[in-house]
Amino acid sequence: MDEMEKQPAEEKTGGQDGTGAEDKAAEILAGTVEEKSAGQDGEPSMEESLRKLREELEAEKTEAVKNAVEEALKKASMKPEEVKEYEGKKREEELEKREKDLQLRELKNDTKDILHEKGIPAGFADFLIGADIEKTRENISAFKKEFDLAVQAQVEQRMKGTTPKAGSGAGSGGFSAEIEKYL
Repeated sequence: MDEMEKQPAEEKTGGQDGTGAEDKAAEILAGTVEEKSAGQDGEPSMEESLRKLREELEAEKTEAVKNAVEEALKKASMKPEEVKEYEGKKREEELEKREKDLQLRELKNDTKDILHEKGIPAGFADFLIGADIEKTRENISAFKKEFDLAVQAQVEQRMKGTTPKAGSGAGSGGFSAEIEKYL
């Protein structure tokens, strides 16, 4: 007898409850489980989420293979010198893209630092980033001016009301008369 036949029946089914969790997981991954309707809270079921993820991954894989085949065919039709030139241009474009991404990341960090210095929430950084640091500083200055005015207007609106009258404390002499009694 081999190992599988020696195992008790409950081990093969995944436990005493007979759910077979491993089998179900394998079926989900293989896409053989029927989809269940959305849960009570309106969120898609686990099977639906897995199915969508599987479709997205398949689409990405198909696109990557298609691009690789096109690239190989393009290179196959070129002379060796053209292939080197093409690959050099491609590397240069990739480096330029990386450099732009790095500059943008640095600009975002600088923007967040400036916002922190000026007491503005960092969540506004993406809205205030300019083409360079100088334009970003201009954007932040203009925003701070308007932001402060808006905050001040809200504070003034909330603080509106009647001002307490002077000397309306306990007793006729107010607080100062009370202090003088003990001196």
